Amino acid sequence: MTQPDIKKKDRQHLRCVVCGKNVCSLYDETLRAFPIYHLKDESNPKKPCCEDRFFEALLRIYVYLHKQSNTISINELIVHFDWLDLMMMKKEMVTWCLARGYLSVDNLKRISIPPPVDDSCKNLFESIRLDDPKSLQMALVILKGALEALLVDLKPVPADKMPIEKPEVNLGESTLYDNIDTSNVELKSEKKGMATADMTGAKELEKRFSIPSAEKERKRLDD
Repeated sequence: MTQPDIKKKDRQHLRCVVCGKNVCSLYDETLRAFPIYHLKDESNPKKPCCEDRFFEALLRIYVYLHKQSNTISINELIVHFDWLDLMMMKKEMVTWCLARGYLSVDNLKRISIPPPVDDSCKNLFESIRLDDPKSLQMALVILKGALEALLVDLKPVPADKMPIEKPEVNLGESTLYDNIDTSNVELKSEKKGMATADMTGAKELEKRFSIPSAEKERKRLDD
């Protein structure tokens, strides 16, 4: 039995990076990893959701980086970024996102938005009103869809390039990278050429979630 097969059948007992409580994490085929947050409880949609808080924090990081138009140091992100108490285990959250390719680093190990994400979601990052609950709710749906559509374009940050050498709290019985399956993630260095927007579905995503479409969705939510 291959290691990926073992991972997909195993459960991981982790600490939720959002609330800090224990979570029995099941392998997620879409993420190709074990989620490090409590999943949404579909039977109780009004219950506070760690999953939504996780992606809200990621969205706010994206918007902050997009507006900065520059990379930032890991210290600036962890210490000076306004997390709004969304995340209890910030270092672990950032490390997991880097290992998934949801965040990138430059040659100086400064944090940046992966180019495919910035390219396909820039309209969202520029138009989102983070202080508007309905706009935020819609943006989270868009962001999750974008990350799924861009999976083949995401480039996990290698362990030796990580700006955080070791999270303070272990996310599982094994190392963080043992909890993340990158076997089916095609790295850019392995491609013959850069993926196009048509290949990744990003172009269609951008058409679907253009600013006019977002305005229509806001009106629908208001109604």
